[in-house]
Amino acid sequence: MNYFKNYPWLSIGWKIMAVGGIVNIFLALATPYFMLFDHPRATYGLMDEIFVGKTWEQINAFSPQLTDWMVLMMIGMCGMHIAFGVMTLAISITAYREGKQWAWVTLLIVNILVLLYNGSLTVIYLKNGLYGFSSGVSVGMYFFIGWITAFVFGLILPAKEVLKSSRR
Repeated sequence: MNYFKNYPWLSIGWKIMAVGGIVNIFLALATPYFMLFDHPRATYGLMDEIFVGKTWEQINAFSPQLTDWMVLMMIGMCGMHIAFGVMTLAISITAYREGKQWAWVTLLIVNILVLLYNGSLTVIYLKNGLYGFSSGVSVGMYFFIGWITAFVFGLILPAKEVLKSSRR
């Protein structure tokens, strides 16, 4: 018997959430690599320069320790994203795929919190007329819209199926 025949949104939802976890893990591992071994200003882009009013080179000329601190802060944030990605991937490919209500609730709460956090940063950038991707602080309007889209297809549309599921 094909369980997902009766739950088509859940069949799509757990895969979207698993891919989201993989993307978080990949980006969180790649960012420190590029910052430490290739280019330390990898996540300080044009939007940041406009917001701060200083180029990376100007900040570094003022205080090399400040740019080192900025790199370390980003690497620390990547640690949180690795944990978020591993949790999302693990829950998605196990309990959420099986329609467990606790898994859906956990992913819902965690994603709402992350969306609120990233959304507040994005709103600050948008209020300053900065709409692009190129920022180490804000995920950018387009990335944020993509995350909300994945959230809707990965968690909101399967909600009814999960909540009525007898597979707890």
